[in-house]
Amino acid sequence: MIRIESVLPKSVLREGPIRAELLREMNRQIDIIDRMYAKTYSTWTHKPVFKKKIATSANKLEVGTSTDNKIMLFLDDGTKERYIYPRRARVLLFRTGFRPKTNVRTIGSRRGSQSGPLVGAKRVKHKIRARKWTDEIVKRRQKHYATGMARALALGVKRFA
Repeated sequence: MIRIESVLPKSVLREGPIRAELLREMNRQIDIIDRMYAKTYSTWTHKPVFKKKIATSANKLEVGTSTDNKIMLFLDDGTKERYIYPRRARVLLFRTGFRPKTNVRTIGSRRGSQSGPLVGAKRVKHKIRARKWTDEIVKRRQKHYATGMARALALGVKRFA
């Protein structure tokens, strides 16, 4: 989940044009973040659904985006090493070579592939490396967000005056 928050004095956020410009910029930033997430799952057969949340109070504006898609969360955070077992068969069949569709801290996706001979096993040690997309997106957008919010605040003040 990524959450963008602006905390300003109540007197500033009471003014309609300033509040409107700040909310517009925050929504624009969240839309950019959603598009960045979309690049990470562009080659997947199933597409995670992200939900936008907007909350306002007297001195705070908050906009966020999140998903409850388990695969997206497992890939973003990674998993501990564990054994996996076959569900409906006696052995797990898989190829020995594997190229994932996504990489750590890479905002993008490509075709994955399997290669090598087919082997079978009764159990396999399995671990998902954390892709850390959320950390990377926050790192990339931080500077742009500050610039955009300053521009929105100036524009709101100009429209108010």
